[in-house]
Order: sequence, then structure tokens, then C-alpha cells
Amino acid sequence: MTWKLEIHHLDVGQGDSTLILVKELVNNQVLIRKSVLIDGGPSSEGPTVAQYVQNTCGMKLDIIILSHNHNDHYGGLLNLRDYYQQAYQQADKYTPSEVTTKKKGFRGFQKCDVDRELLGLGPSITMTCIASNKVHNNANWGSLAFLIQFGNFRYYTGGDLEGPHENEVIRDQRPVHALNQRPVHAFKAGHHGSKLSAQGAFLDNTQPTVAIISAGFYDEDAGIGNAKCRQYDHPSKDILQRLNNHLYFQTCYLTSCSLISPGIIEPNPQAVQTGRFRVAGFADENPANFRPGNIVLTIEENQAASNPVEFHVTYYEASSGRDITIPHQA
Repeated sequence: MTWKLEIHHLDVGQGDSTLILVKELVNNQVLIRKSVLIDGGPSSEGPTVAQYVQNTCGMKLDIIILSHNHNDHYGGLLNLRDYYQQAYQQADKYTPSEVTTKKKGFRGFQKCDVDRELLGLGPSITMTCIASNKVHNNANWGSLAFLIQFGNFRYYTGGDLEGPHENEVIRDQRPVHALNQRPVHAFKAGHHGSKLSAQGAFLDNTQPTVAIISAGFYDEDAGIGNAKCRQYDHPSKDILQRLNNHLYFQTCYLTSCSLISPGIIEPNPQAVQTGRFRVAGFADENPANFRPGNIVLTIEENQAASNPVEFHVTYYEASSGRDITIPHQA
């Protein structure tokens, strides 16, 4: 291994936070060459996100990104306001309020324009903004979207974009960054796996093999989790069915316990039998038993250069009581 890309999908309940690390092996030492945090989950998860960053990259962030101005994405960033070098966001209309940005101590947010390159390291490791404020009357639909490329490997994340606005991202790209020119091997589902995210046209054009959904859970009987999760109904049964029926799909990973809590959403029976839906983490009435549902995708330089591409996904599996790593080829 010379270069390595890690994409950490943090379990922040009903919210979103993704930490991207680019590492290089130099003289038998692994050095973090770039660290990027997209969103920080809700305010209640700020300490959790800050602790994860501390444990993973020593409370040093080169870049923080706010995909759009909703608390379940920017609230947790408040705990990291002193630990970043650069910050990017949507156009001014949907940035956090004056109270949030200035009185809370945020500094130096820049507008992130389409085609802005944020990594540019190693053997073709890039992170390019491919959507910015495409719709100006809805913060979700104006979310920033990014394409991460490492050799032959491609990964997409688009905040709370969904439905026709995801399709606009496909239509509007220059050939070098176009989502429909080559398969997107893995992606984070838009808007926490809402009913309108990752529709047929998006899946047909991107041909993903792995999906990650960040959503919370609520167990009314046990009194654990976030009651708002029942209101939002994330992830939707519709997106689970679309993924399960898609030709190229292999596995969907879900942060938290949203599929195993009584009374909440269940994947269809075929998905259960084939193990194509994997839920990370564990929670019950005893807080001491809690295990976060973080999902980490890793790929090394030789794997990114191969055809088919190889990468791995690691998460805590409740049934075995340990972290497990699943290999993927695409």
C-alpha cells in the first residue's frame, strides 16, 4: 500500500456526517495527507462527531463542508469550529444564519462552485463538486454533491438531493466528471434514503454496487432512539425495494438500528434472506450495550487500479458482536 482512501460514514442518528481521509505510507509510517468532513450531524451528536474526529485524525481537519442549511447536517459542526483550515457551503441564501455562523464562531465559509477540486492528491485521488445550489427555493434540493475518484474507483454523495434533482446532476456533468460515463461503485443515498431518493433513472445511470444510508431509529417499546425517525420514515421501503431489484446492486449498509427496531421499517423478505441489507451498530434498554453504527469504506492504491475494482466495508455486526469487513468487487 502506498496510498489509501477511507470514507467514514458516522452514526449520528437522524442526520448525516461523512469523514474522508487520504493516507500515504511513507517510511513504514501511515500519514494522513488530507482530511475532509462533510456535515456534522445534528447538534445533539456534536460531541460524538468531535470525539470520532479526535480518535481518527487527531482533531485536525483540512476542510469542513456544509452540504446544506439543515440542523441535522450542520448542528454537530459547531463542536469543530476551531479545528479546520477551510470551509465550504452553498450560496448565501441557504448558509446558516448570522447567529449560527458568527456568534457561534464559524469563520471563513466559501461558496463551493461546481468543478471545484478539493483533494488532488496521489495517483488520481480527486474530490470534485458536481452540484451546487441547483434549486434555490429548497435547501435540500440545493445540496452540494461530490464525486470522489481514486484510480478506477468512484463514489458519490449528494446531501439531501433526491428525485429529479439527482437526475439533473447526471444530465449536467462535463464528460470527465459525468456520473453516467462509468459506474459509481458506491454512493451515500440522498436524504437519508427517502422515498424520492435513488430513483430508477439515477440507479440505471450510475450502476452502483454498494449503497450507504444514514438514518436514525426509534424503538417505542424500549424508549430508545429518536421519535422523529417514525415521522420521517427513513429509510423508505421504496428505496430498499429499488435497490434490491437493481441489476448491479450487491449490498446496502445502514447506520444505526433502523431496520431491526420493532415497529419500524423492515426490508422486503428477499433482502432479509439474501443478506443484502446490513445494519450497523446495536442498541437496547441498557446504554452500556450500545455500539455505534459507523460504516467505513476503504480502498488501497492497487485495489483502485484493478479491474474490477476491489474495496472493503467495515461495520459492527450485532449478531456476531464484533466488527466485520465485507469485500466487494465491481
